[in-house]
Amino acid sequence: MGSSNRKGCLKYSIIVQEIGQLRNEAREKELQLKEKEQFHESEVANNREIEKKISASDRTYVRLKQELQDAERLRDTFNSEVSTLPITFLHSIIRLQKLLSIDQLTDVDFTLV
Repeated sequence: MGSSNRKGCLKYSIIVQEIGQLRNEAREKELQLKEKEQFHESEVANNREIEKKISASDRTYVRLKQELQDAERLRDTFNSEVSTLPITFLHSIIRLQKLLSIDQLTDVDFTLV
């Protein structure tokens, strides 16, 4: 019986060692899982910040695009007004000439530039 008792103690000892190893492996896996969870949470937070920046950039883009369109519209209006100035000026001179009947104005060069 002494030998079977030793075999039983040896088996028990081996089982205790295996349980200890399994516990250590479980702790290691738990640590790895916690690290992965922390990494995931960090990445989610980073993604939220990036999404906020993208959203702000999108709003800035829309605003700048609208400002550009407004500026282009103003430029076109200005160019249109400027292009009519020589004609308006010429018509004004002709009306003034007719009103004042001044022969001296006929010597003025009215070529449009």
